[in-house]
Amino acid sequence: MRRAGLRVGIYYTNTDWSDLDHMEILVDKSRDELIKRRGEKAVYSSMWPKQIRAEKTAAETDVPKEKMIKWKKFLERYLGEMDELVTNYGKIDLFWTDAMLYRQGYSWETDKAHSLIMKHQPDVVINGRLDGYGDFLTAEQRLPLAPISSDVWEYVHTFNESWGYNPDDRNFKTVRQVVRLFVEAITMGANMLLGIGPHEDGSLPEEAEKMMIGLGEWIGKYEEAIYETDRGLAPNYFRGGSTLTADKKTLYLFIFEKPDDMIMVNGIRNDIKKITCLTNGRELTYSRTGGAPWANIPGCTWINISESDADNICTVLKLELDNELDLWKISDHGHFGAQDF
Repeated sequence: MRRAGLRVGIYYTNTDWSDLDHMEILVDKSRDELIKRRGEKAVYSSMWPKQIRAEKTAAETDVPKEKMIKWKKFLERYLGEMDELVTNYGKIDLFWTDAMLYRQGYSWETDKAHSLIMKHQPDVVINGRLDGYGDFLTAEQRLPLAPISSDVWEYVHTFNESWGYNPDDRNFKTVRQVVRLFVEAITMGANMLLGIGPHEDGSLPEEAEKMMIGLGEWIGKYEEAIYETDRGLAPNYFRGGSTLTADKKTLYLFIFEKPDDMIMVNGIRNDIKKITCLTNGRELTYSRTGGAPWANIPGCTWINISESDADNICTVLKLELDNELDLWKISDHGHFGAQDF
C-alpha cells in the first residue's frame, strides 16, 4: 500500500466473536453451549439480549468473581493484540475499531486502549467506536436522514449485504445505486467507506470490481464537485444533493432524475455569474420568479436543462456565484407577520 502511495489503515474489532471468554460474558451462555452453537453456524449477535445492552455504569462488584477473571483475561489479550498492531507494522494512518458491545458491570477500560494507541502512533486517526474517544463518527449500513455530525463523519456500506465473502449473497447493488449512496453521503459532509469481501485468493468478486470501476469512472468525470468541497444546500433549498467549494463561491448540484425542462433552487440571494452542465460543458440559462427584492427575500431560481444534458448515472451542474453563498434563512421569516407564511 505504501509503495502505491496509499495511506495504511488497520481494522480491529473490539467485540471478539471468536474469544470464548468474551462471548460467555457478552451473550450469557456457557462455553459448551457456545461451541455447540458455533458448529450450528449460529449468529452470536442475535444472542445478545436487550436487557443487558449498553448499561455502562454498573460497578464491577455486581458481577461474579469467576466471570470478572475471564473478562480480565480477555482484556489482557485485547490490549496485547492492539499493542502488536500499533508496533509491528510501521506508521499507521488510520486505526478503525469495530463495534464495542457492552455487558452490565464490565468495563472496556478504553482509556488504556487509547493511551496505548497514541503512545506508539501519535498521528493516527481513530474512528468513533473506541467508546469515549475517536476523531469522527460512523454510520454503518444505514444512510442517515440528516448529517450525524457538524464535522466530517463516515458512511460505511457494502456492495452486497455482507462484510466478508459470502457466496450465497448475490444481492449486489448497481453502479447507479452505489453512486447515489456516495453522493448522498458527500452532500451531507461525510466520507464513504465501501466494504468488499474478497475471494480466498484475494481476488475481488466480479460484481464488486465492476461497481468500483463504475464509481471511479463517474468520480473521475466530476472530481471538481467532489474533492475539496463540503456539504451544500439543505433539502429545503434544493431537492437533491449539492456540494460547496471552500471559498463558498461555487455550488454543485447533483441530479439523479432525468432532467426535463427545468431544475428549481430556492432561497439563494446571490447573483449567478454562470451555470455549466459538467456532463457536456454546455452553459445553461436560468430565470427567477417571485421574491421581494426590497426586503432582501429571493424568489425561486429556475435552471433550463434538457435530456441531452443528462448523465446516465447522475448529472452535475456547476453554479458560479458573484460572492460567498448567501441564503435566505428560516430565521429571516421574522421580518413579516405569521400570516405571510
